[in-house]
Amino acid sequence: MTEEQFGPLVPLLSYDTIEDVLARANASDYGLGGTVWGKDLDKAAAVARAIDTGTVWINKHLDLRFDVPFGGVKQSGLGREQGQAGLKEFVDARIVSMAR
Repeated sequence: MTEEQFGPLVPLLSYDTIEDVLARANASDYGLGGTVWGKDLDKAAAVARAIDTGTVWINKHLDLRFDVPFGGVKQSGLGREQGQAGLKEFVDARIVSMAR
């Protein structure tokens, strides 16, 4: 896919190797989120760690908890929303240091 997919559809592409899938996925200009589905959770977690995206779910999709930061990489956004990391995006820290 060359565009981010939004709407009631699921694009499916065939592949020969996991390396092929990762190369195609990571070649994208986008990286908001993705999902890895699989029975072997260790293998699924290894694939999830190799995907260059802001969030990767394993065997579920779009589980957006308010206490967990969410945001993309590349052309899919800067910064994070939600959670402590998201809150820090909206805060300017002010440091006051005084000698006594």
